[in-house]
Amino acid sequence: MKGIIMAGGEGTRLRPLTCNRPKPMIPVINRPVIEYAVNLLRQYSITDITISLFYLPENVVNYFGDGTFWDVSIDYSIEEIPLGTAGGVKLALKDYEETFIVLSGDGIYDFNLHDIINFHKKNHSLVTIALTHVPDPIEYGIVITRDDGTIERFLEKPSWGEVFSDTVNTGLYIIEPEIIERFVPKNEQFDFSYDLFPLLQKNNIPIYGYIADSYWCDIGNLDAYRKVHQDILSGIVKINFPGKKIGENIWAGNDVEIHPDAKINGPVVLGNYVKIKKGAEVSEYSVIGDNTVIYENASVRRSVILHNTIIGTKTEIRGAIIGKRNVIEDTVSIYEGAVISDDCQIGNNAKIASGIRIWPEKVIDQGTQLNSDLIWGKTEKKILFSSEGIYGSFNIKITPEFAAKLGSAIGAFLGKNKKVIVSRDTTRASRLIKRALTAGLLSMGVEVYDLEIASIPINKYSVVYENADLGIYVQISPHTDLQFNLIKIF
Repeated sequence: MKGIIMAGGEGTRLRPLTCNRPKPMIPVINRPVIEYAVNLLRQYSITDITISLFYLPENVVNYFGDGTFWDVSIDYSIEEIPLGTAGGVKLALKDYEETFIVLSGDGIYDFNLHDIINFHKKNHSLVTIALTHVPDPIEYGIVITRDDGTIERFLEKPSWGEVFSDTVNTGLYIIEPEIIERFVPKNEQFDFSYDLFPLLQKNNIPIYGYIADSYWCDIGNLDAYRKVHQDILSGIVKINFPGKKIGENIWAGNDVEIHPDAKINGPVVLGNYVKIKKGAEVSEYSVIGDNTVIYENASVRRSVILHNTIIGTKTEIRGAIIGKRNVIEDTVSIYEGAVISDDCQIGNNAKIASGIRIWPEKVIDQGTQLNSDLIWGKTEKKILFSSEGIYGSFNIKITPEFAAKLGSAIGAFLGKNKKVIVSRDTTRASRLIKRALTAGLLSMGVEVYDLEIASIPINKYSVVYENADLGIYVQISPHTDLQFNLIKIF
């Protein structure tokens, strides 16, 4: 059987998290949510998978490739214009002529697919919809089924006055290809719920509904995103947690460093290479992404923090969602329901009020009290040069790639066979940046004298003594406990 994953959504209700990524690539427990759909299909031996894409398709393609890592075969169907759910499936189906399964790439399913497929075959159904009961049905398509399992009535996203059932469509379908061939037009926008299902009922073609009593969550908005993390960490959903269990409801990835005086209170998930410093606290229902550093006496509770983020000393984060590559400096307070997108910098002593959303690449100055969403406000500074030198957060602004390019640019400016003295402080971060910078200089034919660990006065003396053209010193900035690199040129 073939599996088709619908993954073309923009996720506008998940803004600002979806500004830089498609909705199916939103991380859930440090994995893209669409990965759970791939794993579900593989679990039931469905390894021929097509992913239907529209918005930022390269993000999904670059992540999964051909699916070999997941022991499946993945190909892609990319829409040039939005074709709707059914139109996108028709494009993805191509000439496939057997029963197939369709599911959403932005939901978490804990369904038994064998039971649904057997129900479909037993009833000789042409279309079977997986259904479930929810307490708040107005966000979904609601359904009433007859005693024989056929669907009597359905209504997409009703108001409370129109609600007639708590049974909803989960976006998982078992379909015979003749239905798509016969009723779905080619290269036109056509939706399952709004177009195909009413058309089938009009033509007296029965649609069957299988009511599943296991877990399902459609991650349609930020509240649902928070809830699915709590549900998974509470054990309501059966998933394989990344990493290994190191304590009571505490899971950690590779090479996690936790100071003996740090406090970890589960349920908590820590990604690969996370560092928790002395006196820091990570408590209940928190997920910390790969390469995140939480500095001394900082506190994180009930929050989701994505990859490559720095949390400064004595910062407090409560019930928030923090995106990738953020720098949150010292004594910052971020309150319940706040959402910070990617590549932002929050200055010392800033306060982010409850429910505030911050769009990507924003800078919040120190001491700021932010009480409204920041969408079009101050953007991240692009200029890295200051009066002291070239300054930026390690591995976020000052990366090895940046340092190599900087070295090449300096080398091109100086010219071939010029002399440059380089040295650094004692930190590993400075060693990495200095080596990359040196490689860039050498690539342009510059003669480099590497003093390794040597102070600025020694470097300056060596420039004069060796009659060099330039001196470069790499250090961690002395003005902050965070890992900010400072590259001095003289």
